Amino acid sequence: MGITTSKKEVLKGFLNSVNDSQLVLLRSSKALTATIQANDLLPIAAENIKSYTIKRKNSGLRGAPTGLCIGSAIVLISLKIYLIQ
Repeated sequence: MGITTSKKEVLKGFLNSVNDSQLVLLRSSKALTATIQANDLLPIAAENIKSYTIKRKNSGLRGAPTGLCIGSAIVLISLKIYLIQ
């Protein structure tokens, strides 16, 4: 997850928790497997957040089979039309 603050700082980390006053990021992925220490957490006040981005895990692999099937169908239909003429 990436956060852009009102001071144009870009902060990156893993989303830990969210409430109405702040968002808390984990600084590194190794904190996910170990006991979370206080210095691993990065709280960001809601009024300091300008924008945020969330990257989905394996998002490229989800659409690949659908795109392959649709592309193959279009090629087969085009080839059939071409051979009929």
